[in-house]
Amino acid sequence: MSCTNVYRIPKGPLPGKKIIIHGTPKCNANTFSVNIVLGANVDCDVIAFHLVVRFNSCSVVCNSRTACGWGKEEVFQCNPFCKGVPFTMEISIDQCGYKISVNCKYLCSFNKRIETGDCNNFLIFKADVSVSNVQFC
Repeated sequence: MSCTNVYRIPKGPLPGKKIIIHGTPKCNANTFSVNIVLGANVDCDVIAFHLVVRFNSCSVVCNSRTACGWGKEEVFQCNPFCKGVPFTMEISIDQCGYKISVNCKYLCSFNKRIETGDCNNFLIFKADVSVSNVQFC
């Protein structure tokens, strides 16, 4: 996995936790992704949460991946991200899954398909995004 930024998630992405991301898509961005990866290293096959922004189709897609492959994509035909414009994304984690807001506006929810633990979890950003700050609350 070619990574833009990698952050270790303290005590894992457990229910009741939030991840707040401040970033900016590059001016020439085609796509970028936010991934919660489970395993001993960042190249692990298990991605509990994958959110990809696709500028060419003006969509946001959520998915997960196990060692057997990718699950079914959940496509949201709205894209609150603008090339070159800073954003704040909040990922709220509960027992059922993930709730995503961008710039204080609800974007989507993604039901948890893979249980996360309290160790060896990473937040990974790929492709056309600059991340200025990440908070784990």
